[in-house]
Amino acid sequence: MSDIIIEEYNSYGVIILNRKDAMGALSLDMLRVISNKLDIWKKDKTIKAVLIKSNLNKAFCSGGDVKEVAKRAKLAQLKNGSSKFVTEFFKTEYLLNAKIASFPKPYIAFLNAIVMGGGAGVSLHGSHIIADCTVKFAMPESKIGFFTDVGSGFFLTKSVGYTGLYLALTGNVISGEDMAKLGFASHFTKDSNLKDILEDVLNSNNPDDILTKYSYKKSKYKYQDKIDKYFSKPSLELIFKALEQDSKKDIWCFDTYTTLSKACPTSLKVIFRHFYLSKKLNDIKKITDMDFCVAQNLSKRADFYEGVRAVLIDKTNDAKWSPATIWDIKDSDIDAIFN
Repeated sequence: MSDIIIEEYNSYGVIILNRKDAMGALSLDMLRVISNKLDIWKKDKTIKAVLIKSNLNKAFCSGGDVKEVAKRAKLAQLKNGSSKFVTEFFKTEYLLNAKIASFPKPYIAFLNAIVMGGGAGVSLHGSHIIADCTVKFAMPESKIGFFTDVGSGFFLTKSVGYTGLYLALTGNVISGEDMAKLGFASHFTKDSNLKDILEDVLNSNNPDDILTKYSYKKSKYKYQDKIDKYFSKPSLELIFKALEQDSKKDIWCFDTYTTLSKACPTSLKVIFRHFYLSKKLNDIKKITDMDFCVAQNLSKRADFYEGVRAVLIDKTNDAKWSPATIWDIKDSDIDAIFN
């Protein structure tokens, strides 16, 4: 059975993610198929919009196929070389993210269940993002020795307050409704009735006629005040200090500090800088160009394979990071990763 299904229905180009053995994780071939079809549909005057959905109940898409990428990167390291596969994977993925963001026709993403990493990259850059009540969204790269890539700096920096930075650093999961509150989803349905909405859209001349009643404006997130208080600090070190200081009297601070303390220190430093550089760039192409550079350098570090091993392969969650804390990292170390 194909990992990805491409259909055309009533002037809609339809992309169906169908990789059941990996929670919808995007392989290089899947990325190529989507990218090639967008090129065709962009020029095809009979296609008025593109729709992307998942056939899986447990996930829209769990991310890019980082297990395969990490394994290839590790093999290249052992041979003191670089991996053409890793380079091609990131190049293809980030070009696709930028392509979706600039696509001239409506690009409609129907989100259910797990939406993480690369899954956000093929959905949240679209014009219409519909999340249902089953959605669990996260950018968990700090837990695997990587960083918030796939052009996510473009949408994370546009969220309410400092929630984008908070989610990028902690990798914490939020619901579909919280996605809508924070501006990551343009539409939200309290029911898991995406199939009915999808069918209505496919049979309409104008998707907005159907989706208008599910529109959702940004609103205050339940932890907004706390996030803005602690994550507005001008450095990662000051965020750590403030959270640690208040962790004895505030359970949210304790949980957040604990989460950050377990994450990859180098990833946290990279993500912090990446967030502010993305905010300054405010351009999807420039951000994905930066992502490509950072991804090449981070994928060559031992932390990347170690994190993927601990979280996704062995599932022991016992990664040993090097350096072990954010205090052991020099600014010049991070400069080199962005160089």
